[in-house]
Amino acid sequence: MNYINWITANEMKDLSMGVRYLNSLYWAAVTCTTVGYGDILPMNKYELLWAVIIIACGVSVFSYILSDLSSKFSDLLRTKSVNQDKLNQINVLNQKFGIGDDLMKELKQFFETFHSESQGESNREMSIILKALPSSLKTHMAKFIYQDALFLHTFLQNRDDNFYSNFLEDLKVDKFNKGDIIIKAGNKVEHIYFIMDGLMVNEAEMRYFKAGHMINHDTLVLGEEIPSDYLAETDLLVLKFESATFWTIMNTFPDFYDDIIQ
Repeated sequence: MNYINWITANEMKDLSMGVRYLNSLYWAAVTCTTVGYGDILPMNKYELLWAVIIIACGVSVFSYILSDLSSKFSDLLRTKSVNQDKLNQINVLNQKFGIGDDLMKELKQFFETFHSESQGESNREMSIILKALPSSLKTHMAKFIYQDALFLHTFLQNRDDNFYSNFLEDLKVDKFNKGDIIIKAGNKVEHIYFIMDGLMVNEAEMRYFKAGHMINHDTLVLGEEIPSDYLAETDLLVLKFESATFWTIMNTFPDFYDDIIQ
C-alpha cells in the first residue's frame, strides 16, 4: 500500500537528494525548536509518529540546556554575593587591625576574581597573602577565610591559635565529579578530606558521608591501608590536608591525636 508522504505532498519527488535533505534539516530545526511554521507536515501515521518523537526530544534537550544555563547563572550570582559579603567583612577587619592599603588591595582583588573553577590557584594566592601578615592578624584572617570549614567541621573548632595561623593555609581545595574514585582501596593514606559540599560513598559498606564529615583520619592514625573505595556520589567539593602535614599537626598539637583515638 502506497502512503502519501511529505515529499509527494510538497511536490519534491523530482528534486535532487540534496534539496530533499536540506528541506529535512529545515523541518527538523523548525520542529525541535517548537516554531512549527506548518509548511511541511507529516502526511501518514509513520511520519506522525516520527514527528512526535522529534518534538519530545527537542523539548527535552532545550529544557535541559535552559535549566543548566539558569543553574550556572544562579551559581554565579550566589558566588558574587558571597564574595561581596567577604569584602565587606575585610573592610571591618581593616578598620580593626589596620591591614594596610597594599594587602587590602590584594585581598579585594582575590575575592573579586575568585571563582570555583580556579580554586587551586586561588588557594595558592591566598597562602601567599597570609604569609605576609603579622601573626596576630594572620590568625584572625585565616579564621575569616576558612570560616565555612570551621563552621561545618567541629574537629577544626576551638583549637590553638597557632594551628589557625600556621596550618589552615595548608588546606587545599579539590573538586570531584559524580562517579569519580576519590580514595582507592589498598593504597596508603595520602590526604585527609573535609567534605564541604556534596556526597561521598563507601560502596563496600554502603556508608554515605556529607558536608561536615572528615575522611581518612582514623585510617592514617592506625597505620592501615584503605580498606575500600570511596566514590563521589554527587559532584563533590572538599578541603584536604596532605598526610605528612596532618602528622605534623598531630605531633604539634596532641589534642588532635587524642580526639581521633577516642
